[in-house]
Amino acid sequence: MDTYKEVQGSVLWGRALFVAHLTGFTSLAVYRAVFAGRGPGWFLGLSMALFVFLIVNFWRMSVRVNGESVTVSFGLIRKRLPLSEIDSCQPTAYKWSKYGGWGVRRSVRDGSVSWSASGKSAVALNTPTRKYVITTPDPDRLCEVIAQFKKGSNGL
Repeated sequence: MDTYKEVQGSVLWGRALFVAHLTGFTSLAVYRAVFAGRGPGWFLGLSMALFVFLIVNFWRMSVRVNGESVTVSFGLIRKRLPLSEIDSCQPTAYKWSKYGGWGVRRSVRDGSVSWSASGKSAVALNTPTRKYVITTPDPDRLCEVIAQFKKGSNGL
């Protein structure tokens, strides 16, 4: 096997918020259609479709490492970092207050970019142009895998 992969779910309260919003959109659409005598309306339909897309897209984050790159993704949104551009990998603590929450965020303090789904543990990947912080349940293992792939072994 030549790929390391880990998947993290979004924070529990975030999932609950998504479900609550979807329930609210559905309830409003049913009310408009049944009790108000009108269809759900294009705006409500568009809002609901956008919200469902966001739910599906940000439900979980995956990190893949292979012989060429580290790829982190939330559904359709992904970032590929070639191994040759990664100068270092260090375990670090994820501070949501620095980035303004979870998801794909940019720090206004130092310009670093975070990819975070849940948890407080992370790795910091330093490249010549930017620092990337990626949450992971096992930062030591992820740094070890990246180092092994950079050396040319299969990392596993």
